[in-house]
Amino acid sequence: MGVCERNALVAQRRWTRVHDLEHARIRTDEQAMCMKAALCGFLAGDGRVTHQNNNGVHHWALGIFPDDMMMLSMCVHILESVYAKTPYITKKNKFHLLQLTSRVVVEDLQEIGTYDTHGWRIPEWIMNDKLCLISWIKGFFSAEAYVGHKTIRVQTVNQKGMSQLSRALSSLSIKHNCHTYQPRQKTYSTVYIIIIAREAERSKYARQIGFWHEKKTRALNKALHSKTNA
Repeated sequence: MGVCERNALVAQRRWTRVHDLEHARIRTDEQAMCMKAALCGFLAGDGRVTHQNNNGVHHWALGIFPDDMMMLSMCVHILESVYAKTPYITKKNKFHLLQLTSRVVVEDLQEIGTYDTHGWRIPEWIMNDKLCLISWIKGFFSAEAYVGHKTIRVQTVNQKGMSQLSRALSSLSIKHNCHTYQPRQKTYSTVYIIIIAREAERSKYARQIGFWHEKKTRALNKALHSKTNA
């Protein structure tokens, strides 16, 4: 074995030990799994988890785009509490960009969920655990929902994911309506929409789930306490 091969083997073994230690630090207790579920919701709503292989050079990265300080703080708290990792944060025009480069975190997240726009799903381990499910919905709605005077609305181009979300809301006894919208341009994807409209259901959503998003929380509370709210 030549010097270069030997040095490469030593480096590989060193990184393997480092990754093993990082894996061992990942929390798996009940509270941590609820936080992981919330992170999965944030990522499905407004994030990305990527692994790129460019001619043998690997790059693992996580990115989230919070537009509210409460959401940003929660994302940071989860990464620090569950993975012992502190993300890099930059300020954009109307949002922050939260970034983390970590093979261990990306591999762990890819093992437990999917996150791309057309392919995100609510993992079965989350669907089967009420507390984790509430955390996932809270994370997803914090990232994706619109809160109006008489509605809470989410819309995506992901039919299967939205079908799961509808079943999830029904399992929590939150009544809602499902709609589709087909843009006039045929090249545009069909949009799938979930609307929580009745005041009693929005109130139930606020009590059971809520947001990690100060502006949306304030908007929902204002709507529910408005004298003109139907």
